[in-house]
Amino acid sequence: AGACFVCGKQGHRKADCPSAGKADGKQQSGN
Repeated sequence: AGACFVCGKQGHRKADCPSAGKADGKQQSGN
């Protein structure tokens, strides 16, 4: 436990995942 479920890496969580913020909505960023 403790692994980021967004990218699967450990050391951070979704709230701190650098790939979470915008990666969660690819269409949202890039109009």
